[in-house]
Amino acid sequence: MIEDSPILRSAESDIAGAEKQYEAAKSTFYPRFDAETGRAADNNLDGAIGHSNEWQAMLRMNFNLYAGGSNKAGLESKSYLANQASDIRNNALRQLNEELGLAWNALENANAQVPIAQQYVDHGNRVRSAYQQQFGLGERTLLDSENETFTAQRRLVEVKNIQMFTQYRIKATIGQLLKSQGVVAPLAPLCRTT
Repeated sequence: MIEDSPILRSAESDIAGAEKQYEAAKSTFYPRFDAETGRAADNNLDGAIGHSNEWQAMLRMNFNLYAGGSNKAGLESKSYLANQASDIRNNALRQLNEELGLAWNALENANAQVPIAQQYVDHGNRVRSAYQQQFGLGERTLLDSENETFTAQRRLVEVKNIQMFTQYRIKATIGQLLKSQGVVAPLAPLCRTT
């Protein structure tokens, strides 16, 4: 459910990048092969009259047998970075799961409070109606019942706002908030190397 979380996707990308760097660092332990080709076309070269064409094809192998331990140190460094990226991802996953659990509990709590708050409002409205009848007979004041009804309505609105906020909180945690609101996230500019 939280696979779409931007935090988790970013951490997964960091792991993939660190693993690719580790693989690249391992390549220093293998020989490198380069294919080289060339062509030369000359006229009257070195005092010789005439045209000469020269073609070259070469396969060159470079193998650094010992680089003073720098290759091994570089590999260990990349391994450390890959492990660090994995630890960061695992920590992000724990935090996301914790946040999702807290938000879910808050939503369940708010969902349980809505009917109670609605009953409170309904009860306040019935009491106010009864007080209005008694007020018409000159037996009561309406201030207490109006205050109680206002407090009940305020509590209902507060609980519904908490309910809505926790729904947004859950959607944000699982990476669905923008999508649920119909917002298209801007694309990051592509990095180009020249």
